[in-house]
Amino acid sequence: MSISSDNEDAVNPKLVRTSKSVALLIRTETGKVKLLDQNLHTRQVIQAAISEVKCHVMFVHGYPELVQKNQFSMHSLVTMAEKHGVHAIKERLQVDEQYALQLSALVSRFSHSTYEYF
Repeated sequence: MSISSDNEDAVNPKLVRTSKSVALLIRTETGKVKLLDQNLHTRQVIQAAISEVKCHVMFVHGYPELVQKNQFSMHSLVTMAEKHGVHAIKERLQVDEQYALQLSALVSRFSHSTYEYF
């Protein structure tokens, strides 16, 4: 596993956590981003966004177009980061398109199965 920053630089995971390090993504050696590999704050935001998207799909719009689902996933991530007080994640979602796409892909992947958690 590796921890990557905006510039894909390797970061020593033993360093003291700063607000920016909360928003780092941890990738596997093959470059994949996995939910359980992420830090606690990132996992909490992603899991809350997954629940929000699942509820939206179940109770509001059962068959959203892919673009709508992706937009709602992104919006949910920003909302959940703010709700959980993880401002570093919220800010990075708003300025780093690649970061937002990778987290949104996790939300979409886990929210695809509507009845998985209910």
